[in-house]
Amino acid sequence: MSTPEATDVRKPAGIGPQTIVQKIVHPALAALYLGNVTVPARFEAHRAGGFVTRGQDFPEGTADAFTEAFGVDKVPGWPKGTQYLLRFYAHTTTLFTTTFGGRTLDSAHKMGTSTVYPAPFLGTGYTPSSNPIPEYFMELTELPSGAELWRVEPSGEAKSVGFYVHRQIGWVPTDDVAFGPSRFWPAPATLRMTVRRGLIARYQGRDFDADFANRPGELVLHPLPGQQAPQDFAEKDGARFLQVPDVAVDEIAVLRKRCTWRGAEFELLDVSGDHAVLNFLGENYEVAAQLGLTEVDYRQWRTVAPRAELTDVRDETRALPRGLFSAN
Repeated sequence: MSTPEATDVRKPAGIGPQTIVQKIVHPALAALYLGNVTVPARFEAHRAGGFVTRGQDFPEGTADAFTEAFGVDKVPGWPKGTQYLLRFYAHTTTLFTTTFGGRTLDSAHKMGTSTVYPAPFLGTGYTPSSNPIPEYFMELTELPSGAELWRVEPSGEAKSVGFYVHRQIGWVPTDDVAFGPSRFWPAPATLRMTVRRGLIARYQGRDFDADFANRPGELVLHPLPGQQAPQDFAEKDGARFLQVPDVAVDEIAVLRKRCTWRGAEFELLDVSGDHAVLNFLGENYEVAAQLGLTEVDYRQWRTVAPRAELTDVRDETRALPRGLFSAN
């Protein structure tokens, strides 16, 4: 039940650093994003993952048109009416795969993968729509600086309602925010991690956490917890950071801590005492159901497990090329 490495068949054709990708977001989660809310073991407003499309393939339409284009109108319980979209630059192909697979393991194997999701998933690399558009899967990642949350009304009116600054500041509303979770934690709201993950960089001989910046080919560097920021770092809302071209850094990589639990592959996201928060990497909903995992976002599963039950805990570091037009 381990997660296969992305093979050539799943390489995300049509995505590059300057591609704008979009993810439809359940309205309940949209409020959590705007409010910089962390739900322990379930949700962080600084992260996203799951099914995405390119903005160029369906840039505008009514709320119903977006749900039909993404196929979530066929998902039981998905709310009708106003919808929300995350939009941001892809920056790299490393985090994306084409959604080849099937609704059974046999049908997935015919597509050259072991990715299994329930209906309305097609597994053809296209959304389950009457007018299908290319579909990709994005692994769980920290959002890039400059990500926006858009609200789309049934009339087709659309506007940006939130702007993501970076991991030290979080989301800033750009429109009137209603009472509720979207008012819970105004910026600055720092992403706090017990397990280091995501984009990392080495700059002038020092290690930093990093976010992709609001422009492709640039990074936002953050001092590691407990370390003093260099003098040339900017300061805003108590946060110290530096935006630089990616060619200015010595190394860039994506880091995550993988492990095995009950025979399945997970990412270790957080630890608290004797327990660990695990993010499922298996891309097989049948396995997720067998393990009793919780679906915390659309086709995204997590669980909390005793740390003593984890095996094969190891760091996975994937180097990224520097330069906007390098192979990504």
